[in-house]
Amino acid sequence: MRKLIVPFVCGLAALAVGNSSAIATTCPAIGFANDCNLILTVNSNLTITATVTNELPYDGVEDQLVGVVNNSQTTITSINLSGGNIFGFDGDGAGEPGSGCVVKSSPPNPCFTGGPFDQTGYAGPGTSFTNSDSDNGTVFFKPGIAPGGTAWFSLEEQASANIRGGGVNTVPEPGSMMLLGSGLLGFFWKRRRA
Repeated sequence: MRKLIVPFVCGLAALAVGNSSAIATTCPAIGFANDCNLILTVNSNLTITATVTNELPYDGVEDQLVGVVNNSQTTITSINLSGGNIFGFDGDGAGEPGSGCVVKSSPPNPCFTGGPFDQTGYAGPGTSFTNSDSDNGTVFFKPGIAPGGTAWFSLEEQASANIRGGGVNTVPEPGSMMLLGSGLLGFFWKRRRA
């Protein structure tokens, strides 16, 4: 069983890579991959379980389809990831139209025809990237992955690469916003009376 290390904003957590409740067909069939190569499942406590589901890169070399499954109760707006050259985009992203996503000839599945979704060609629908270098970056989901929802994108390098990211950013729940608002209202009311 493979192990991936995923540091979170509040510390480090070890993630076991194995079976998960990943939703089938989170990623489209592209090139040599029939579905995602890697599934990142955001659990109810906002930890991430990473599961390698398919070792065959969609481009026939090293590029990976990554699916995100939101099993939490909040909307996920971004995930921070890092790993050896995973953001070293070289022009064969899964969101590239035509045959740009495949290096080897005769893949069983066509390239995705709905892209590109961003300037890199590696984003999926509603996703985009900000990366500080080829090893570190953030994947953004617009308008966010709702509870029970999924998203996909692609990265460079094997799914077995040491992906070390995982700071999960969320949209505050409506109840949290109401609690914050009532607290601020009480604060201003008390201050006004003083």
